[in-house]
Amino acid sequence: MPECSVACAGTGSRSTQSTRVLGVRAGQLLGSIGAGSEMAVDAFLVADADLRGGAVVATCDPHDIGRLASLATHVKVADLGS
Repeated sequence: MPECSVACAGTGSRSTQSTRVLGVRAGQLLGSIGAGSEMAVDAFLVADADLRGGAVVATCDPHDIGRLASLATHVKVADLGS
Protein backbone atom coordinates (compact mmCIF):
# COMPACT_ATOMS: atom_id res chain seq x y z
CA MET A 1 0.00 0.00 0.00
CA PRO A 2 1.42 3.46 -0.86
CA GLU A 3 2.26 5.83 1.95
CA CYS A 4 -0.03 8.80 2.42
CA SER A 5 -0.37 11.63 4.84
CA VAL A 6 -3.87 12.49 5.93
CA ALA A 7 -4.79 15.51 8.00
CA CYS A 8 -8.10 16.00 9.75
CA ALA A 9 -9.39 19.32 10.96
CA GLY A 10 -11.67 19.07 13.96
CA THR A 11 -13.74 21.54 15.86
CA GLY A 12 -12.37 20.77 19.29
CA SER A 13 -12.42 17.93 21.76
CA ARG A 14 -15.22 15.42 22.09
CA SER A 15 -17.15 14.57 25.22
CA THR A 16 -17.38 11.01 26.53
CA GLN A 17 -20.93 10.79 25.17
CA SER A 18 -19.94 11.87 21.66
CA THR A 19 -16.90 9.56 21.74
CA ARG A 20 -19.24 6.67 22.52
CA VAL A 21 -21.52 7.69 19.65
CA LEU A 22 -18.49 7.86 17.35
CA GLY A 23 -17.42 4.35 18.38
CA VAL A 24 -20.90 2.97 17.83
CA ARG A 25 -21.13 4.57 14.37
CA ALA A 26 -17.70 3.20 13.41
CA GLY A 27 -18.81 -0.26 14.54
CA GLN A 28 -22.00 0.03 12.50
CA LEU A 29 -20.00 0.91 9.40
CA LEU A 30 -17.60 -2.00 9.92
CA GLY A 31 -20.45 -4.43 10.51
CA SER A 32 -22.32 -3.24 7.44
CA ILE A 33 -19.43 -4.17 5.15
CA GLY A 34 -18.42 -7.27 7.10
CA ALA A 35 -15.03 -5.83 8.08
CA GLY A 36 -13.12 -6.21 11.31
CA SER A 37 -10.60 -4.25 13.33
CA GLU A 38 -8.17 -4.13 10.39
CA MET A 39 -10.29 -1.24 9.08
CA ALA A 40 -10.98 0.43 12.44
CA VAL A 41 -9.02 3.61 11.70
CA ASP A 42 -10.78 4.03 8.35
CA ALA A 43 -14.15 3.44 10.02
CA PHE A 44 -13.48 6.02 12.75
CA LEU A 45 -12.43 8.57 10.13
CA VAL A 46 -15.59 8.04 8.06
CA ALA A 47 -17.80 7.90 11.17
CA ASP A 48 -16.38 11.22 12.40
CA ALA A 49 -16.98 12.85 9.02
CA ASP A 50 -20.50 11.41 8.92
CA LEU A 51 -21.41 12.62 12.41
CA ARG A 52 -20.08 16.10 11.62
CA GLY A 53 -22.46 16.36 8.67
CA GLY A 54 -20.11 15.30 5.89
CA ALA A 55 -16.61 15.84 4.57
CA VAL A 56 -14.19 14.94 1.84
CA VAL A 57 -11.75 12.25 2.96
CA ALA A 58 -8.45 12.41 1.08
CA THR A 59 -6.72 9.03 0.94
CA CYS A 60 -4.38 6.76 -1.00
CA ASP A 61 -6.75 3.89 -0.20
CA PRO A 62 -9.98 4.95 -1.91
CA HIS A 63 -11.33 1.40 -2.14
CA ASP A 64 -11.60 0.71 1.60
CA ILE A 65 -12.57 4.26 2.57
CA GLY A 66 -15.06 4.31 -0.31
CA ARG A 67 -16.78 1.15 0.90
CA LEU A 68 -17.34 2.79 4.28
CA ALA A 69 -18.18 6.23 2.87
CA SER A 70 -20.87 4.76 0.63
CA LEU A 71 -22.86 4.07 3.81
CA ALA A 72 -22.44 7.59 5.21
CA THR A 73 -24.28 10.79 4.45
CA HIS A 74 -22.35 13.46 2.55
CA VAL A 75 -18.95 11.76 2.90
CA LYS A 76 -16.95 11.82 -0.34
CA VAL A 77 -13.58 10.29 -1.14
CA ALA A 78 -10.68 12.04 -2.89
CA ASP A 79 -8.00 9.70 -4.28
CA LEU A 80 -4.51 11.04 -3.53
CA GLY A 81 -2.93 8.24 -5.53
CA SER A 82 -4.00 9.70 -8.87
